[in-house]
Amino acid sequence: MLKIVTLRKDYSKLEDQIVNFYAPKYQHPFTKETVKNSALICLAFEDDKIVGGIRAVSDLTRHALIVDLIVDKSYRKNKIGTKLLLALLKELKKCKVKNIGLTTEPGVDWLVDFYHKHGFKPLKGSVYLELED
Repeated sequence: MLKIVTLRKDYSKLEDQIVNFYAPKYQHPFTKETVKNSALICLAFEDDKIVGGIRAVSDLTRHALIVDLIVDKSYRKNKIGTKLLLALLKELKKCKVKNIGLTTEPGVDWLVDFYHKHGFKPLKGSVYLELED
């Protein structure tokens, strides 16, 4: 049975399991430090196995950036991504975070559509800039 769990700064018991779920999916290291520096993490469990996750990097008052929404390939098409996103948004709104944003992969239209369906729109009048290595 699927269970969604929201964690806030108490990741120690699941830290290794979270890293083991995320790390293989990224070119740059996803470490215990990455987990510790997350403001919120929502996880989807099937029994004791993580099958999906989403994180927020935030000050939990004014700004939050949603990152790393991933659902295990064999569990996709079951609305797990939606459940994770809604659980994270609910927790951010409980904290009264004013600005909630995210970035997504360009050219992945279905993913952009997914976020649009949940109320995310391009930020008018702003340009997202990133420092290159």
